[in-house]
Amino acid sequence: MAPNLGLVYPARLPAGAGATAIVPTAQTYTSNLSQTIDRSRRVVLLGSACFVGLLDGKALGTWLAGQVMGVAVGQMKGMFN
Repeated sequence: MAPNLGLVYPARLPAGAGATAIVPTAQTYTSNLSQTIDRSRRVVLLGSACFVGLLDGKALGTWLAGQVMGVAVGQMKGMFN
């Protein structure tokens, strides 16, 4: 865990770079393996899964942070100055 906010952003940089590399690779792999008939449906499903992961990841991260810090999610607002 980062001791201050100044270290959080540089620590997130590899995660962003990894996501930038993985998503286009997964889309290309999905298109190459799919038949022409199924290609659009599979690429849309992959995009939908990425979007659901984006939304659920934030909710799950907030819930886990509350569990680790011993703070209920509704009380997390008071933690910031």
